[in-house]
Amino acid sequence: MVRRIIDSILRHPACTLLAVWFVFVLMVPNVMLCFTEAMGLSDAFVNIVLPLGFYMILISMFRRTGWAVWAMLPFSVLAAFQVVLIFLYGGSIIAVDMFLNVVTTNMSEACELLRNLGTAIVTVVVLYLPPLVWAAVTLVRRKTLQAGARRCFGRFGIVCFVIGVIGSAVNSAVDRNYSVVQNVFPANVINNIRIAVRRTVSVSKYSETSSAFRFGSRSVHDADASEVYIMVIGETSRACEWQMGGYERATNPRLSDRDNVTFFSRALSESNTTHKSVPMLMSHVTACNYDSVGYSKSVITAFREAGFKTTFISNQAPNHSYTEFFGREADRCFYMDDTLGRHCYDGEMLPVVGRCLADTCDRKQLIVLHSYGSHFKYSERYPSGFGSFKPDECDEVCREQRQSLINAYDNTIEYTDCWLDSLMSMVEKTGRLAAVVYAADHGEDILDDGRERFLHASPTPTYYQLHVAMLTWVSSSYNETYPEKLSVMSSHRDVPVSSTSSLYNTLIDLGGIETRYYVDSLSVASLRYGRPRTLYLNDMNVGVDIMDCGLRKEDVEIMHGLSVL
Repeated sequence: MVRRIIDSILRHPACTLLAVWFVFVLMVPNVMLCFTEAMGLSDAFVNIVLPLGFYMILISMFRRTGWAVWAMLPFSVLAAFQVVLIFLYGGSIIAVDMFLNVVTTNMSEACELLRNLGTAIVTVVVLYLPPLVWAAVTLVRRKTLQAGARRCFGRFGIVCFVIGVIGSAVNSAVDRNYSVVQNVFPANVINNIRIAVRRTVSVSKYSETSSAFRFGSRSVHDADASEVYIMVIGETSRACEWQMGGYERATNPRLSDRDNVTFFSRALSESNTTHKSVPMLMSHVTACNYDSVGYSKSVITAFREAGFKTTFISNQAPNHSYTEFFGREADRCFYMDDTLGRHCYDGEMLPVVGRCLADTCDRKQLIVLHSYGSHFKYSERYPSGFGSFKPDECDEVCREQRQSLINAYDNTIEYTDCWLDSLMSMVEKTGRLAAVVYAADHGEDILDDGRERFLHASPTPTYYQLHVAMLTWVSSSYNETYPEKLSVMSSHRDVPVSSTSSLYNTLIDLGGIETRYYVDSLSVASLRYGRPRTLYLNDMNVGVDIMDCGLRKEDVEIMHGLSVL
């Protein structure tokens, strides 16, 4: 059969060579995954033979190869996406969360990323665009694949497919966890698309599924006290770049000198994706019970039921996620792009906060801020001329320009330090009982080691994506009224913390809110705080022990060295 295919290429090169070339480029990610996923020999064999047979059979079904190429365009798109993912993360198939990230990422974020992935983009263009162009040419010229070649392709494909099916059956018999829809590309990715669609539908029904939820909350603080509590959700802020966490650079010159600030040096996130981490930060939902998120409401509703005027201010665009729906629970909801008509720096949220604080009729307030933080592209997260670390511009994400990337990233941390300090000063001047809690949703890879991984939300996390910045601050009047809270939080500054589980419970505790949806052992302001089990919410939305989430040896060594586990 192989000889006949070669003869057909020599006699009728246009369509036959196109068919062979197209199948070859479709198989590129399969070959790459055999190495990046460290597959066993039998798994790798099936991962090659089964898809190869499937593609050959499909090709043989079309008299005009050009139509076959265009009909199989979805496979080309998946293959290209997978190649880019391998460039970014060094391995792993396209996970469910990756598809959901595409849905919940706005166009400006996507463009910022694509502009700096030149090598990956060029690679997929070179691989997948020429066959499509050639296919169009063959259609215009009405070229056909000869009947003999089609029969050869079909027979060869059937043989490969049958061998692949037998191989997958053997693998399933040896390993009960093995299945084609989990271990063979692109079947596993197509299955992940199915799950992503199902989750998207679930999110769209949130208003219906959560309508009956009630916190049953009330305030136990003095009814006449003037109070304001602020939750700040950071973005992509890894703890290892915070001066307050031991970083050698002065990235926190202001907060380091501010009284009543507690930085939790051993905080870990339970997710490396924004669309899952932020809803957990804002609610009682954790990796243990994440599937209940669609039936729950956020800390905003907890405070509203207790008589607080609530405000949600976001420097990120609405994206039809749980984060947006939680924000819409507030009495006042502001999206900075809508308010100012342009992309804003996080510090530009402060005037909105100031207007809320100036409303003396609202003696009890909760304000939730969702920042842009240290989201790539780093140099665009702070005003021109700001930052102590130069140079901070880079043309492409590569090892040679890593220092510029680090400089820009460190400047984003310094800018976060600047506007958080200004926020605390603004609140302090009101003289109110007040507290600010801050935690980042996840961290980031910045070409930190030989793996040269970049960004976050990878199917398997790293230390750099999970060790996050978390801090609290209380006003002078709050500390005078409830001095034990600062003392307790200070005693917990160096103990392991799940930021995802603790931020909500800590704010409920500091705000004096009584509700059945409060766990005192998860509040770092509580004497009953207990070391939480370190969990990670995986791609299937199952909370697993962090040691079972795909961390590599180098990640575990860093975590043990810093005692964050």
